[in-house]
Amino acid sequence: MSKVILRSVKDNDYPQILKIMNYEVENETALYRIQPFTLEEIKENTESVLKRNDPYFIACHEDDEDTVLGHGYVHPWNPKLGYRYTTELTIYLDRSHSGKGIGSLMMRSLMEACKGRYRALISGVCTSNKASIALHKKFNFEQVGFLKNVGFKFGKWLDVHYYEFLLTEQAEIEQLDANKAS
Repeated sequence: MSKVILRSVKDNDYPQILKIMNYEVENETALYRIQPFTLEEIKENTESVLKRNDPYFIACHEDDEDTVLGHGYVHPWNPKLGYRYTTELTIYLDRSHSGKGIGSLMMRSLMEACKGRYRALISGVCTSNKASIALHKKFNFEQVGFLKNVGFKFGKWLDVHYYEFLLTEQAEIEQLDANKAS
């Protein structure tokens, strides 16, 4: 197979994104949602990311851009205005393509796309999601929080680690605020 690349999301990606996300809902604890997503929810989520001009990447093979291997994006961590420079990172891969460096490619690209726009990246990770924990540690995210027994799925209580990575110096963010005000 050819090199894995990242590209922008396209309308015909939605059914494959839906399949990836519903696999997680129905089989894994990376996502605490219980009910499967609808295609409309996937479209609305994607459109809200794009409307904010936030990065949303699709991983695919260079010679097969129509097959989605995974997707990643950022979204508001908290809607309160004081948190406008903190964003939450989301990466999901088709399980048949995990362990092949796609998550690292996605993480690196999302982090780069967020520089100068956000001060902090946040991720909430289920403590049983060893691959995601390893990915965050590889990219020097710091575990800054632990929430015990906050999720309930598949008949068991689940814990969450919160990871943070500071992207931008405070002075750079203050300059962004000054530029927006003028």
